[in-house]
Amino acid sequence: MIEVVSDNGMNRRNPVFCDLLYMMEFSENPHGYGRNEAMKYRFGFIEGVGGQELGDTNIVRDCDRTLVPILIAEDLEEEPICEIVPNLLEIDLLLVPVTQIRPSDQRVTSDVEIEHIETADEKNEREMELINSIDLSKYSPEKIKAANQRNEEEDAMASAE
Repeated sequence: MIEVVSDNGMNRRNPVFCDLLYMMEFSENPHGYGRNEAMKYRFGFIEGVGGQELGDTNIVRDCDRTLVPILIAEDLEEEPICEIVPNLLEIDLLLVPVTQIRPSDQRVTSDVEIEHIETADEKNEREMELINSIDLSKYSPEKIKAANQRNEEEDAMASAE
């Protein structure tokens, strides 16, 4: 019903779906979805927002941009909506372009996850933690002294050559 509507025996695209396609075509793609994926959408809702009747003047709640849509699980999208959403009178059903969904956690956001690049200081600190975590108690002082002497002899022979 969202994508196609029957009009005098002909199947036509629903005008709402045409608007959605246009929006998906020209909206930002912050998560880098491919062309085919970018033309898909998911169902969602914002809890406690919507369901206004005629004469309802409380539109302030609809302008709260801090509210984030809750996505309906893809495997449940084929089920009747009344079985998925507890109270249909308190929500508006949303069509969310896939481009607005972060792939890693399936949250609706435009915040892109940036891969953390380790700095030289962080690398040194991590390596020092690894070195300090080595248990040296299992080595006797004699073995450590013998290993140091071998290293010194090897260094002396290498420099002599």
